[in-house]
Amino acid sequence: MTHDSPILAYMVRKEYNAIEYHPYPLGTVQWVFELYLWLYQKKTKREHPNVKAAQIRGIIETMPYFEHPDSEVRCSDIDAENYKPMMEKHFATKYQHGCDYNINHFFSGDIRSMRFYDSGLYDGRCDESEDLPL
Repeated sequence: MTHDSPILAYMVRKEYNAIEYHPYPLGTVQWVFELYLWLYQKKTKREHPNVKAAQIRGIIETMPYFEHPDSEVRCSDIDAENYKPMMEKHFATKYQHGCDYNINHFFSGDIRSMRFYDSGLYDGRCDESEDLPL
């Protein structure tokens, strides 16, 4: 699936419209997906594998925040423009042998929170007194 795929744009729009709460506008969500797939293609020299609708919805729902790596509390809202340096840091990171840099990997576990910190975007919003329950 290429970053300029009309199928991807349609699927993102469909899943976006199925979610009640939208902290980001649709165009911003599409930009995050397109940027990721463009960087993926640049890094791997191949198209990103297809992403299922349920995976797209899960990514959209978790895109605006991440959980603190040491607890299950929402600790930081991610400004959409922060995705570019986070993704660049992600693609510059050497993971275990066999990592395919799939978008699902980037949005799984603590990957985004680690790239958030590595990118110098942390501003102290995760101290214990400000943790927000999910």
